[in-house]
Amino acid sequence: MLTAPSHQVKLIIFGTALVCFFVLLAVFGPTAYKMFTIHGQLSVKAKSVAEEMIFLQTFGENSSAVTRSKEKQQQISEKQKESPFSEDLLIDYDALLNDIASTKEQLLSDLYQRLTDKVTKNQTKLDQIKEFGSDVSIKADELQSIADRVELAETKEDFDVAERLLDQMDFFLQNVINTKKTMYLQEHLAKQVSDIKTLLEEGKKIGVKDQELEDTVAAITTSQSNSKYLFQLEQYESILIDRKLVYAQAVEKKKEELKQQQLASTYISIKSPTKFFEGKYIEISIQEQVVRLYENGEQIQSDFIVSGKNGFQTTSGLHAVWSKRRSFRMQGNMRGQEWDVWTNYASFFTYSGEALHDSPWRRVFGPKAGRAWNGSHGCINMKFDMAKFVYNWADIGTPVYVNYE
Repeated sequence: MLTAPSHQVKLIIFGTALVCFFVLLAVFGPTAYKMFTIHGQLSVKAKSVAEEMIFLQTFGENSSAVTRSKEKQQQISEKQKESPFSEDLLIDYDALLNDIASTKEQLLSDLYQRLTDKVTKNQTKLDQIKEFGSDVSIKADELQSIADRVELAETKEDFDVAERLLDQMDFFLQNVINTKKTMYLQEHLAKQVSDIKTLLEEGKKIGVKDQELEDTVAAITTSQSNSKYLFQLEQYESILIDRKLVYAQAVEKKKEELKQQQLASTYISIKSPTKFFEGKYIEISIQEQVVRLYENGEQIQSDFIVSGKNGFQTTSGLHAVWSKRRSFRMQGNMRGQEWDVWTNYASFFTYSGEALHDSPWRRVFGPKAGRAWNGSHGCINMKFDMAKFVYNWADIGTPVYVNYE
């Protein structure tokens, strides 16, 4: 028959159990405590990472940096499943939190910069509208208010609201600019068309026609009033400016030709330059291959020259010195012939490039030089001293008469 353990036996059993407990605590306690501590720290860091990742995904879901952070977070989670109490996980979480902090700072900086650029863009458009004479003070105050919003923005919603307001303002301001430009171009085109019509009438009187320009003006006159598209008006303006310039040059050239013809005919009828021209005057005799300089009715200089050869004859008639160049490189390619020479003194008397200039490559001047086959490409070749004298003596506008008689 079993009997209950005595009080002493119970004490012995309790004491033994207590000793075992303390032995186990001494052996496994530090490890268990450390594991418990690591687990707690990992829980805190994992929560921090999760919260920061929500922020990153809100501000930059499609960012490559955010994608990399998500991948690292997944890798640490997989590693934690395999070794839930590893101290290496703490290091990994700290590195990930540092990466997230850098990415967060960069995302906010990029977003702020994007909105700041939009503020600047809108300010530029306000300045454009102001140049048209419009009052922009109300919109300027509104833009400043939005800019203040950008400065104070903290959440994604704050930035989104500011960006939406900036985009709305940009759309509004661009429409205002387009309207102002359209009105300006319509008025400007009307004036251009009027000026060109006057120029066309002037050109017709002296025999200069440009059917393409006339057709363009007619087409623009018909369609301009109906056009509401800015790009069409800008295209019209570009066409008119280019065509007007070409036609105006043709008219001026024709006027100059008529003026020279009139002066030449007057000179020929008088047959004496000393009686017709006052001041300075240059006469070139192609037949004699001689240049003569006159001043106040008196011949002051003359010398042999070489003029344009057959196929490149010097332009006859009355001209005038219109430009002078020192140390000038003369290049050309015409009718299969090329030239590339340097001259020291060049006095141009036709707009096609004919000039009185020195010719260091020549040794013979006058009739003996054989102008017909050994002449120039249209210029008047002169000796160095004579070319220098003409350059210093002749003023811009000095008459130059090329005579083949």
